[in-house]
Amino acid sequence: MKSRSTHLGRGARPWRARLRALRAGCAALALAFVVACAPGEQPAGASADQSFAPTAGAAMPSFLARVPEAPFTTALSGVRRASFAWTTSAGESRLVHEERVGADGHGRFLVEPLVVHEPTMTSEQAQLFALLQKNREGFLWRWRDFRIRDLSLFHRNWQLEVVGEATVAERPGTVVEVRRRDHAARLVYRATIDPITGLVLAHQEYDHDGKQIASVEFTHLVLNPTFDAPVWHQAPFEGDELRPGDDGAAQLGMAPAMPQVLPLGYQLAESQVLDIPGRRVLRRTYTDGIDTLFFLQTVQPQPEMEQISIGPDVPRKALHVRAGPWVACDYARPRDKVMIVGRLDDQQLLHLLRSVR
Repeated sequence: MKSRSTHLGRGARPWRARLRALRAGCAALALAFVVACAPGEQPAGASADQSFAPTAGAAMPSFLARVPEAPFTTALSGVRRASFAWTTSAGESRLVHEERVGADGHGRFLVEPLVVHEPTMTSEQAQLFALLQKNREGFLWRWRDFRIRDLSLFHRNWQLEVVGEATVAERPGTVVEVRRRDHAARLVYRATIDPITGLVLAHQEYDHDGKQIASVEFTHLVLNPTFDAPVWHQAPFEGDELRPGDDGAAQLGMAPAMPQVLPLGYQLAESQVLDIPGRRVLRRTYTDGIDTLFFLQTVQPQPEMEQISIGPDVPRKALHVRAGPWVACDYARPRDKVMIVGRLDDQQLLHLLRSVR
C-alpha cells in the first residue's frame, strides 16, 4: 500500500499525528476496507480459461433480481479461496488465503479465516491475520466482493453480457461480464452466478489493461446445511438511521456533513450514526449499483492543552492510503474529521473532499 498527502487548504498537522489519527476510531474500519480489497491474481478455477466473447443482444437474465439479497436469503456453508496482489515500494506483493463461510438464510452469517497460502507467515503473523480478518467479518461478507447491490442503479450504470457457462464447487453457473456503460470505471468484472439462488459462485476483476487483479471463488459449497452451534457475526457497533434537520445534528453532536459532488452514477443508499465508545460516527454509504463508497464524519474531541497556530501559510494535508483501485483518505478539519473509502482515482478524491459541506 502507498500513503501520500494531498494538499487541500490552510493549516497543518504533523505527519505522525496524521498517522495516529488515521489509525484511530473510524480509520481502523477504513483501512480494513483497503487491506481486504487489495487487488489480486486469479486462483485455480473452472472459469479461468474462458475467453471474452460476449453474446450481443442477449436479454438480461431473470436471476439478476435474486443477486442483491442472495447472500442473506440463502442458507449455505462453504469454503472460498481469495487471492489479492498489490504494488508496494518493495515491489509486487500477493495474498492468497482460504476462508470458511456460512449463512442461515435469515440474515445471519459468518466468515472464518482458515489458511494463508501466500505470503509465508510465522505462527504469530498468521494468528494476527486471522484476528484482523475476523474483525473485518461484516465487511468481507457485505462489501468486499462483486455483487449487484441496487438493481435499478445497476441497470442504469452497468452493462452485462452472458459469455458462457462454468461449474464452480460442483454447481453449474452462468458466466457474465460486467462493465460501466459510461466507462467511468475502467475495471471489468467477470462473475459466475448460480441461476437458481442468485449466489455469486466466483468472480474475477480486471483492470483497464485486461490484467486480472482480484479473484474470489467457492471451492466447496453446500446449500441448506445443518449447522453445529455456529458463532454468527455480531455487529461491533450499534447504528441508527440519521434523523433529518436539527434532530440529526443533536444525534451526531454537530451538523452532519456530506459530499456535494459524487462520482458519476453514485447515489446515497443509507446514512447511519454509529455509537462507538467515546464518540459517534456518521457513515453515509453510496453505490452505483455494484461498487460502494463510504463517507464518515466524527466530531473532533476538544484539545486537552492550548493549541498554538502555526500560521496561515502552512497547507493542511489529507493522508490517503491506496491499495489497487481502493483508497482510504483521512482529513481532519477544525471541528471534525472526515474519511472517505472507495474506488476513486486521485482527481475524484480531490473533487469529493473539496465538496464536503
